[in-house]
Amino acid sequence: MKLRPTLKVVLTLNFLLVAGLPLLLVSLTSLHLLTSYNQKEISRKNLILAKSLAGEVDRFLEGPLCLLNAVSEIIEKKGWSRQEEVREPLEAMVRHIRVFNKILLLDNSGVVRIAAPFNRQYVGIDMSGQPYFQMTRRIGKPWYSPAYVFPDTGETIITLTQSFRGGMVVGCLSLAVLDNLIEKVRIGRTGYAAMADLNGTAIAHPDRSCVAQRLNIKDLEGIRHGLAGEEGTFRCQFAGVDSLVSVALVSQTGWPVVIVQTIEDAFAPVRKIRKIILLGLVLSFVFAAALAFSVLRRTLRPLSRLDSVAQKIAGGDYRVHSLPESYPEIDKLTKGFQGMSRAIEARERALRESRKNLEALFDSAEDFIFVLDTQGHILRVNPRVLERLGYSEETLLGQDVLKVHSPDRHEEAVAVIADIVAGRTDSCTIPLVTKDGTEIPVETKCARGRWDGQDALFGISRDITERKEALSRIERSEKRFRDLFDSVSDLVYTQDLEGRFITANRAVRRFFGYEPEQLTGRKASDFMKPELRPFFETEYLGGLKERGHYEGITAYFTREGRKVYLEYHSNLVLPDEGEPYISGTARDVTERILAERRIKKVQEQLQQAQKMEAVGTLAGGISHDFNNLLQAIMGYTQIIMMGKDRDDPDLGKLKEIEKAAQRASELTRQLLTFSRKVESKLRPVDLNHEVRQVEKLLKRTIPKMIRIELHLQEEGLKIINADPAQMEQVMMNVAVNARDAMPEGGKLVIKTENITLDQEFCRTHTGATPGEYVLLSISDTGHGMERETVKHIFEPFYTTKETGKGTGLGLSMVYAIVKNHHGYIACASEPGEGTTFRIYFPTIESGIMEQGAETDQEAGLPAGNETILLVDDEAFLRDLGAEILGRFGYTVLQAENGENALEIYEKKRAEISLIVLDLIMPGMGGKKCLEEILRVNPRAKVVVASGYSINGSPQDVLDAGARGYIRKPYDLREMLNAIRKLLDDKD
Repeated sequence: MKLRPTLKVVLTLNFLLVAGLPLLLVSLTSLHLLTSYNQKEISRKNLILAKSLAGEVDRFLEGPLCLLNAVSEIIEKKGWSRQEEVREPLEAMVRHIRVFNKILLLDNSGVVRIAAPFNRQYVGIDMSGQPYFQMTRRIGKPWYSPAYVFPDTGETIITLTQSFRGGMVVGCLSLAVLDNLIEKVRIGRTGYAAMADLNGTAIAHPDRSCVAQRLNIKDLEGIRHGLAGEEGTFRCQFAGVDSLVSVALVSQTGWPVVIVQTIEDAFAPVRKIRKIILLGLVLSFVFAAALAFSVLRRTLRPLSRLDSVAQKIAGGDYRVHSLPESYPEIDKLTKGFQGMSRAIEARERALRESRKNLEALFDSAEDFIFVLDTQGHILRVNPRVLERLGYSEETLLGQDVLKVHSPDRHEEAVAVIADIVAGRTDSCTIPLVTKDGTEIPVETKCARGRWDGQDALFGISRDITERKEALSRIERSEKRFRDLFDSVSDLVYTQDLEGRFITANRAVRRFFGYEPEQLTGRKASDFMKPELRPFFETEYLGGLKERGHYEGITAYFTREGRKVYLEYHSNLVLPDEGEPYISGTARDVTERILAERRIKKVQEQLQQAQKMEAVGTLAGGISHDFNNLLQAIMGYTQIIMMGKDRDDPDLGKLKEIEKAAQRASELTRQLLTFSRKVESKLRPVDLNHEVRQVEKLLKRTIPKMIRIELHLQEEGLKIINADPAQMEQVMMNVAVNARDAMPEGGKLVIKTENITLDQEFCRTHTGATPGEYVLLSISDTGHGMERETVKHIFEPFYTTKETGKGTGLGLSMVYAIVKNHHGYIACASEPGEGTTFRIYFPTIESGIMEQGAETDQEAGLPAGNETILLVDDEAFLRDLGAEILGRFGYTVLQAENGENALEIYEKKRAEISLIVLDLIMPGMGGKKCLEEILRVNPRAKVVVASGYSINGSPQDVLDAGARGYIRKPYDLREMLNAIRKLLDDKD
């Protein structure tokens, strides 16, 4: 049995601690402070002594320096020429003052001029190489050399130098005085003073042998501090002894002066004081212990009586008699014992009643209650166990608890009991088994405790049969809901108020390509463009919190990076219990959005095509009227020119009028080109050849700071059916626009390549048809265009240039020519990124040609005497035609419209050899008139006149029976050749 200290011992010790500990702390603190103070005071006194000694050395050195200054003044006054007058004072100074062993006077070149005492060996010696001469010259002030032994006397001396205007004074100063100063210093039993020069050589020491041997003591720690320029008192090893070293520096030379005293000697007074204090402290503790023992013996006597009372209470005797009065505290403790005995008696009565109630509760509980020992044997069970399991109390008590479990669960039950005993678990769900083998599902809670004086396990098992059935029904219901949830083709989801997915059906996971655990906790904004994510927080979540619902269409990106569009409907759900959440559905509308965009694009392209067609029709009508006016100008000009001699001065002016009219005619042809009513002379064309021809032209016309690059497919570029002149016009118009987009210079790239357009491309690019094409790409590095500008660039008269710098017809003509060649054109441009035109021309097999008929002009102007019926609604054109034809021998009949022409033809059918018929006339019109004439005479020769292309309306008339075609405005030679050729045709 472990011995424990008695209360008397404990209280005595506590008393000593309470009373003696503060005394001990105060004593120790005082001792520490006193010791520290004395140590500091001793260190301070030693340092003061060292500094005083250093001051004595400074004063000693001032005298010799003053003597040297006096010598300098003498030589400066006397000069070198009066050396005898200088030598005598020097000799006296050396003999009588006995400070310097020797004095030398050097001139500025370092040569000894005077020596005292006089020694002829020194005079004339060059001392300029000596360190003291060089050092004094360099620093420009008195210099003290390291100590050395003077050979004549064996004394330790230093060289002291002082420069002056005419040279330098050098004195050999004896340091014997320093030994006298050192010998005066006596500190304690071991203290002494010492001094070293800047090389660490001892120059003063109580041990004269150290100086005589020029002992170097720079490695001694105190000297090392001094040589490092440090002053103070240091505790260190000095000559192998733990010492207190005070260091001071001689101000003029920097020599360290040290006061050395062993620690033992220096702090001897401190140790004496410490012994006195410790002795007083021990005596104080002895006195306190004696006093404590005496007081506690009287105090503890009443406690012995209380101990006998406690023994009675422990034996069941709760009667506590009054004890003799003692200290008030002891009396209070006695009353406490009396109250405690009554309380224990009352508590025991309550405990007996509580146990009786617990027994009743134990017996009436509906749950199964078991009491087991730590080995799993049954100590007690409540009647519910016996009733439900079918056992009697005698057959169950003392048995292993495994008796009420299925054999296949015994191993699990043993492990659970071990875990409960070890405190690793407090519950289990092992079912109970009745005597007839029926399993009862239970949920058991366990606790450790004591039963009848031994460790025991308490278990309460609750029948959960109904709960399991209810859970089973809930699970089946949840499965049906989950199956329904996952079978919906739309995306169904729930989110928290931060937008994170809580649940998502199979469609959501399949759509985005993530597993449930990868999707849960992520925000829908994680699948959006980064720049749109702030709108998810502000618009979507903010709208839901404000309105309670939110709908819309948003673009997302799947795990594979595919861009999709979802139309969603989300609602804020506020349940009666639990946190609010968001519930919503979404549908994939990607195909619908893309289809709508394609439809919109096709509609825009269709509107553009219709607009171009309408403007083309307008251009054709204007061209018709304009051609009629040009016909009058050109016709009458040509008639007048025929009446002029070659040297007529007016002939040149008439030719200029004719050229202007021809240029106006070309403008008309451009308008007709735009309206696709001009003839295209198609033939097989190598587009590379045309590009190279245009390159030569561009190099002569565009600024040099624009670099032209060709990237042509040299091998196997296919042939196209095209008008070379119109190909040139296309490339020139696009190149001119590129030039205007690069005022500061840049790069123009023309590229050709074979390409195949498929159905997918043509489906999204209205006007394109599938097939083989040659792609002509023209790119520039100019300032580019906005998307809105790109939409209108092919519209006629649309231009972004300043007034007077563009007609707005260039790209419109390009568009019309490309369409006339059954091609496709597209433009791509971004501001600051330049512009690229891609033009697709359908290919043909080599050798296939589709071109308009060309008529060779004859060298002369043919004439005739036949009768010609000229039909035109414009009177001036009829008169002009009649005059031209009349000049060449023809008889001309005129008709102003189709009805009038039929009347004349019916009357003079036999006379009329040829009919020149205008197509566009009011009333009947040219085509209807032709039909009526041919009905009267199927062999009638009719030639149509029109400003339109032969591939347009005139072609319909030719197909209906007309024999020929004359282009307006009339060209005299072309008109006469066409008429003569038709008249000569015997068919």
